Amino acid sequence: MVFPPLDRALKEWPAAIAALANGDSILLLRKGGIQEPQGQFWPATTAVWLLPSIEHQQPEALRVPAEAIAHEVPEQLELSVWAEISQAIPLPAHFPLTDLSASTVWTTAFLEQRRHWKPEQPLWLLVLRTYRVPESRSLAWQASYRGCRSWITLAEPLSRQDSEPVLSDRAFADQWQAIAKILQRGGLTLDGLPTAAHAAD
Repeated sequence: MVFPPLDRALKEWPAAIAALANGDSILLLRKGGIQEPQGQFWPATTAVWLLPSIEHQQPEALRVPAEAIAHEVPEQLELSVWAEISQAIPLPAHFPLTDLSASTVWTTAFLEQRRHWKPEQPLWLLVLRTYRVPESRSLAWQASYRGCRSWITLAEPLSRQDSEPVLSDRAFADQWQAIAKILQRGGLTLDGLPTAAHAAD
């Protein structure tokens, strides 16, 4: 498959990116930052580079070792993974998060804290099919990448040539089916759920 160069990126904690890159997870749970357009998170695109963020990281929020925390802004970014957002689902206000937490790097307590920030806005569940490029793509860090916001436009489109999915089709489907069962137990029906196909590139 041929993938055109891509200049959109999603900022995320390095620990979460590592889990996606290793195939340990296909799931993010997002609320957005204080600098989001229109003041709220929205799935703004369907394909993104995964850009490590240092904002608001908390070692106690992680279910994985704290060394996954990044402390300094690098002078040079090395991007090696990108993702297709295959599902973008706003969760109901009282949806149980314990089982979903086990499919992420975050503790249930932290996800509850994230949900209760701006309670009038939903916590979004993103399902990502992650790809790895054979050699990392380098670009200089820019001040425009700073800030408490999710979506970034890179200084230039980066090649995705020769990308390979982190998980096989079967392995990805297995993880998605496990998440789908959690959603159904929580009272969601999958028919008619919003997906990333509705997002505007």
